[in-house]
Amino acid sequence: AALFGGWTSPSRILVKDVVEKYNSIFFYPVQFEGLEDSKNVVYTSTNPNQQLIPGVTWCIQNLGKKFFLVGSDPLMHEIIKDVVYARNGTIVGTEIIVRGNENMDQIIEKIIDTKPEVILNNIEGEPNI
Repeated sequence: AALFGGWTSPSRILVKDVVEKYNSIFFYPVQFEGLEDSKNVVYTSTNPNQQLIPGVTWCIQNLGKKFFLVGSDPLMHEIIKDVVYARNGTIVGTEIIVRGNENMDQIIEKIIDTKPEVILNNIEGEPNI
């Protein structure tokens, strides 16, 4: 049997543990942090070295060096910070969106107050609206 799906990193990790236990296969369609490997998971989207790192580098070269990070994945934020700092950029704000807390007003205010040149969003699901 094969499983197709998953959306968040925590869900991927839980499913990965089950398919490894039962030696099944799981197709995961969403970009992820990398940093894991499993013979039971087919990672069908991108890793940071394929999308995130080139994207951040392009932003620094073309848009500016002041970044605001908003999203659902703290590990992605850490990877972005490493790239930004390595290229002499700054992080003017970071916000983690917790599922169920969809009040974006305070985050929007922080973005306005910090005046970033680049806003990087890795928000999962409905709060993107």
